[in-house]
Amino acid sequence: MMHFSFDMNAVERWAAFSGDYNPIHFDLSAARAAGADALIVHGMLVLLPVKQALTRRLLELPGLGKSQVDDQAWVRVRCSLKKLVPQDIELQLSFKETGEKIGFMLTPSSNDATYVQGHLDRRIPEPSEKFSEIFTIDAHTISESWKKFQSNFPAVSEIWIFLDALIFAQFIKNCVPLIVKMITGTAQDWSIEDGLGETVMVQMSHTVWFRADLSDSQFAFQGSDLEFGLHEFDSQVDGNKTFGTVVLSTSLNRSSIMRHEIGLMMFKR
Repeated sequence: MMHFSFDMNAVERWAAFSGDYNPIHFDLSAARAAGADALIVHGMLVLLPVKQALTRRLLELPGLGKSQVDDQAWVRVRCSLKKLVPQDIELQLSFKETGEKIGFMLTPSSNDATYVQGHLDRRIPEPSEKFSEIFTIDAHTISESWKKFQSNFPAVSEIWIFLDALIFAQFIKNCVPLIVKMITGTAQDWSIEDGLGETVMVQMSHTVWFRADLSDSQFAFQGSDLEFGLHEFDSQVDGNKTFGTVVLSTSLNRSSIMRHEIGLMMFKR
């Protein structure tokens, strides 16, 4: 069983890498509006050691040994962010393996509450649908981001985890403003650094499919551009809350390598 925690220094390092300066991570009043009693850790930061630990077990799965790792095999990691994780709380990570599936649970060391729950399995993503927007991450940005990621998170060495983080950072930069403008009906340009005013945004889930060869430390991803497409934002309103799922598909050299489904909740304070 693994134990770890996240302080403000870790939160600031993730924000510096991802551009995610959502006030719930830095402003106690915003965190309390989201239902927490303390400043909140980014969901993606919480998942970094989880995904690193999962990768250690990945190639031990039946049918996914090193001889089966190629561009035809896919892996899915599905994460449900059940509770907001406070900063400076000790967490423990446990696993349960069943056949070709690895389940995991993240709980506080002091009680049985569940903060994050999910599993890793083999699953091919659905074919890409029509995109509403397409974005390019150039080779220079990828190279510089890789250096920054290694500097900020030296304990996380897996290429697929870096690419997952990079796509999320680009999602924050390029897609979240579009989503906020759509939901709020505002026409003005916006970035997450501007704050959300009376609106609170919380990530509820994170599911990523990735090609199994991305778990190979020798995978060549530098020197080429990445392209990711944003599918239509599927949302529904429940009272004063808006729930939605963002779907992203990423390709390298015109070959699909990753797909995301990111669950969000937004509401007025």
